[in-house]
Amino acid sequence: MGQKFWGPVSPTHLAIVPDGREILKERNIMKRLALPIVAVLFYVLFGALNAQAGQYNSNLHTPDGRGPFPVVILSHGRGGMKPAYDSWAEKIVSWGFAALIVDHYFNRGFGFGKGYPRPSESVDIRKEDLVSALKEIKSNKKLDNSRITLAGWSAGAGLVLSGIIDDGLRKKAGLENPIKAAVLFYPHSWACSPWSNYPDGPANSDLLILYGSNDGGLTCWKDRALKIRSKMYSHIFKIYEGAYHVFDFPNASNKKCRTIRGRPPYELCLLYDDEAHQKSIADLKAFLMRYAC
Repeated sequence: MGQKFWGPVSPTHLAIVPDGREILKERNIMKRLALPIVAVLFYVLFGALNAQAGQYNSNLHTPDGRGPFPVVILSHGRGGMKPAYDSWAEKIVSWGFAALIVDHYFNRGFGFGKGYPRPSESVDIRKEDLVSALKEIKSNKKLDNSRITLAGWSAGAGLVLSGIIDDGLRKKAGLENPIKAAVLFYPHSWACSPWSNYPDGPANSDLLILYGSNDGGLTCWKDRALKIRSKMYSHIFKIYEGAYHVFDFPNASNKKCRTIRGRPPYELCLLYDDEAHQKSIADLKAFLMRYAC
């Protein structure tokens, strides 16, 4: 899931031909670097043009028909956009919901040439994008703004919790109805940090939390989930035995771990788990059909 960089290359090498003569053969470095250079230039220039038009960027998927459809807003994790989000959108649409994927990074230049936002900054930009997404839904007649679900993966918890705890964001978007339901896939442990800018208070919607038992952030969220619990709504916490972070990302087939400097520090490992993935599909579908329709 990390970025790939071209390493240093020697500009020349010696090739031995059959008659014993040594020929100095130059490597065409620019040819090898042409594609990455073009990709970077395209990203920077296109991203800059988009930034001038606004930082909000989304992709809407809808079922066939006129609607209005209930809608799920998808907020990606720290690693940015991945194919898994499109796969989730396809499943959500097949269940009769519209799926609005929000890309928090591209128009802001994050995730490629600019690196990743700090945890506190990540929460702030997701709050901004949530307001924009709600406005987009309100203006689209094919979408039912009284049936909105927020779904966030890892750092995407910043958007979800902001939407179901802070009514001010919904009101800023001009929506009268509260958020109907919310889903958290292995939410980010930044929520448990003493410096966290996650909102505090009870969640004002039905909530589903999905976690792997081997995810380093689980300990944090067992406690955090109790603090946002509301007696007025259903809160469901599913734990998949043996699963790690990003258990629903098929491209995370090789286990990768890093140390998170929390209090206390812990090891966060990324690894796909087919069994947990299939269970999460069934659990999400059941939750949406019961609480979000």
